Amino acid sequence: MPTGPWAGTVTAAVISVLFGTWTLTGTALTYLPELLVPSALGLPFGVPPLRLTPLGETTTGSWAVDVLAALVMIAVVWMRLVNSARLHPAGGVARAFWAGLGATVIGVVAGNLVRIVYLSFVLNEGPGSYLASLAGGALVSALWGAAIGVAVGIAHALARRGFTASE
Repeated sequence: MPTGPWAGTVTAAVISVLFGTWTLTGTALTYLPELLVPSALGLPFGVPPLRLTPLGETTTGSWAVDVLAALVMIAVVWMRLVNSARLHPAGGVARAFWAGLGATVIGVVAGNLVRIVYLSFVLNEGPGSYLASLAGGALVSALWGAAIGVAVGIAHALARRGFTASE
């Protein structure tokens, strides 16, 4: 029975939930305040957080955009992993790892671009600031996507390894 993209997609979703948990995120930011530099520049922090309710003084609109962005990220990871499996049905563990990593980078960039567009309207940015936010946000998002993409790639590769071992 094929495992499909479930392992990688669930890993991306769990990481998104973890980013939405203030206990974990707040603790990490306390010890690594350098991670807040992109946020100080008006760029989104980390990966789109998936949480059930707004956090603290966060507006309902901002929370809804974060949830939408997280769902976009998860959907992109799912679709990229499905497409990778269709294009390379006999792909090995290494291909599965790189597919998971690449899908996560693209998914985080797509999800955070939703957040960047929303922030540009909230901050009433001009065209130059908007383009700078898009470029900077894409770069920071790609770095976050690569960082968490390792975990997604490992999960996807392990699922692929388990599937090929049982064939």
